[in-house]
Amino acid sequence: MNIPKKTKRYCPYCKKHTEHNILQVKSKPRPKTKKNALKLGVRRHARKTSGYHGSTSPKVKPVKTSKKVNIIFECAECGKKQYKLHQVRAKKIKQGV
Repeated sequence: MNIPKKTKRYCPYCKKHTEHNILQVKSKPRPKTKKNALKLGVRRHARKTSGYHGSTSPKVKPVKTSKKVNIIFECAECGKKQYKLHQVRAKKIKQGV
């Protein structure tokens, strides 16, 4: 996927259209919190797998061929950054084309 290094878009901080630098960041998985450990499904799974019972039937997940990449726009005037709303799934992202 080809993306430019710079683009003009609306900056909500400057409140006008300005030049933006485009940066790319790999998306990170959501953190597992302690709050999640109290959910019913997690408790039920822990009860089923405790002791000598072993694991419950494994669920086969489909293999993804590419990672999701976040695209960040940095305003050239004020330096504030905005994320693109939806992440992009691509094998290779080439900048400056």
